[in-house]
Amino acid sequence: MILSFEIHVMTVKFTAQDSLKNAPSGYITSIQHSPSMDLMMITSILGELTIYGTKMIAEIDNLEPTYSISLGKSIVCSQFYENYILVGHPNNIAIYEISRGANINILLFQNIECMQVIQMMKVNEDLNILIVGSSSGHMTIYNLPDLTILDTLQLKDCKIQTFDNYCNYVIVATNKGTQIFDVSSKSIYWLKEIESGFMYPITIDLKILNSETSSLKDLPHRLVFAQTGIEGKVSVIKVVVESQAEPTVTINTAAMHAPISNSCTNPSGLMINQSESRFIFRAHRTTLGEGNVLIGPIYSLALVNGFLVTCGYGGNQKSDLHGSVEGSICFWDTEKKKRLKLLKGFPQSIVCAQSWITDEQQEILVCGCSDDSFKNMTPEMAKDYTMQSSSVVVVILQH
Repeated sequence: MILSFEIHVMTVKFTAQDSLKNAPSGYITSIQHSPSMDLMMITSILGELTIYGTKMIAEIDNLEPTYSISLGKSIVCSQFYENYILVGHPNNIAIYEISRGANINILLFQNIECMQVIQMMKVNEDLNILIVGSSSGHMTIYNLPDLTILDTLQLKDCKIQTFDNYCNYVIVATNKGTQIFDVSSKSIYWLKEIESGFMYPITIDLKILNSETSSLKDLPHRLVFAQTGIEGKVSVIKVVVESQAEPTVTINTAAMHAPISNSCTNPSGLMINQSESRFIFRAHRTTLGEGNVLIGPIYSLALVNGFLVTCGYGGNQKSDLHGSVEGSICFWDTEKKKRLKLLKGFPQSIVCAQSWITDEQQEILVCGCSDDSFKNMTPEMAKDYTMQSSSVVVVILQH
């Protein structure tokens, strides 16, 4: 399917031919892309891991998995790093080395147990580190690829909900606010705490929107990020990072037990001034009967052609609340504060998304569509609930 930004109205209805063949059937937890290896990895909560080659991704009818395996336990997150795959299970991290011969294979390279339940993890290729956050508020930096612990931090009375990293910055959304850290020295230094502006302190996804690499020598510079909440709103926040004239000794007040690295001078000398700009908008709305409006959750944020893309709930296919749920994506110009385009008709709610540009300058947006009903269920309800199979939809954008 082709999408042009010049088209003002476009209705998309997806068929089975639009979905990837043999994609994981369980709830999709991660979609990752490796530009250097031309590979895409999709994982599910059921422990399924599937790899596709991406050179021919536009020919979706002929796209078959190059490797598929069931790891036997839930996968909560995954990442590519050089020629490795990093898989986050609830209580351990496994690194697999990719073997590329006539066929792709993966071999276990390293495995470590974690004391805390893993919420998510991100690779920082500039620093060759892995950043791991737990729901209990524990952050750990590992060296790659040997997974040696470099620094840890326990946030005070906080639960980590999600985070993103860019250059030397890590922005963490917690139930008490949003924290910004500097990891340029491979240690965790607190810079600033910012309120999301949401009524309820629940962030589902957070995305740093800076597209150009910043240098610590090029200060001040602007850091822009978006976070989406349970209310179906998106908050876009801009802060300015500056250099301290005389770096001072500061205590990381975000930490319950500040390690040495957080109670001494930040070697990079970074600071964030007290002023920040923020605007909040409602994204996915469905108009019901009698003037009622249903605000749908946004599960994933992506950046396509410089535009913010919100992915999530697209409404019900019937006029009442008992119809089949579909997914939708919206394109936003955050500078002009306006919506550019809405695409509806995805098979289910979009729970995760990944985007990249091909060598042919095509924008690719891959959407993981899963049944999100169980998110609001009690354990007793979920035990007897049969979840629908997931699907992965590839959208090709040309402009």
